[in-house]
Amino acid sequence: MVGHPQVRGAESAKSVRRLAVGFLGTGYSHFAAKYQLLRNSPDYTVVGLCEEEDSVRAQGPTDARWWTAAELFRSAEVIVVESAVRNHAPDARRALAAGCHVHVEKPPADSQRALQELLALAANQKQLLQIGYMWRYHPGLNAVLTAAREGWLGEVYLVRALINTQGDAVRRREWAEFRGGVLFELGCHLIDPVIRLLGAPKRVQSTLQQTKLPPDSLMDNAVITFEFSRALAVVTCSAIQSGAGPYRSFEVWGTQGVARVQPLEPPGLVVDLMRAAGPYAQGRQEISLPPYRRYEAEFVALAAAIRTGQPLPVSAADELAVQSALMQACAM
Repeated sequence: MVGHPQVRGAESAKSVRRLAVGFLGTGYSHFAAKYQLLRNSPDYTVVGLCEEEDSVRAQGPTDARWWTAAELFRSAEVIVVESAVRNHAPDARRALAAGCHVHVEKPPADSQRALQELLALAANQKQLLQIGYMWRYHPGLNAVLTAAREGWLGEVYLVRALINTQGDAVRRREWAEFRGGVLFELGCHLIDPVIRLLGAPKRVQSTLQQTKLPPDSLMDNAVITFEFSRALAVVTCSAIQSGAGPYRSFEVWGTQGVARVQPLEPPGLVVDLMRAAGPYAQGRQEISLPPYRRYEAEFVALAAAIRTGQPLPVSAADELAVQSALMQACAM
């Protein structure tokens, strides 16, 4: 599957036209950081926000220009969907139908069919649909994926990935709307690189658990095993770990070595090889990585694709493969 090299910045602001961007929905947890990023980006001009839930809008930025969806669609070339998870696919559909390019938060839809419809609509409209799996341009993850694809690790036989958090009451209620719980909303971040590396699994085995810590209906503890023809992948995800960040990890084991990122942010990369391969020496080594900021590179890539008319690095087939694996893992 397609690799995703680190994008190293925008073209000079003097040489390119800024793209008009608007936000449809402001309640998602990534909204604030993306809003600040795009306000300061040389590639974009934020023209306004639309939030149709009054209680959510009341918590939004006080200096923003608030519009209706129709007004936003008329003024923006690019729509960033940051609404509640249940609204990701419907809001992306509205924006695509209005003729806008779309960046939609992950997970992009709660069914395989819904994502198929979005991708078909984008193709018919000749618009770009970018899905916000934020680590597709992560320098550590991409170094691991490159090492695996290039054969520097030998034949890959195991991938292990862990992503935990401690969800507050508001987020837990939202995640509990979906059968996959925290795996659907958070674990998808690491299912994404697993599938882009190894392809469609032969078999998916899921254990989704309600710990009742706290006592609600959220599936908040999950272990998923993906079986491929010559490899296994294990993804674990929970919503009950305090201080989870340093323990998030992604590692690939092969017959000639292992590559591991932990923590994911800020990224720490270790490669351990039986013999020198690619840019790496024999033995265990800690690798220095370039500075990394969430979301930055993906929006640079989106702007570049819009200006050049080129497709995004992740194909529609890849997006559907990731979504299919996610739906199977979540029993949705």
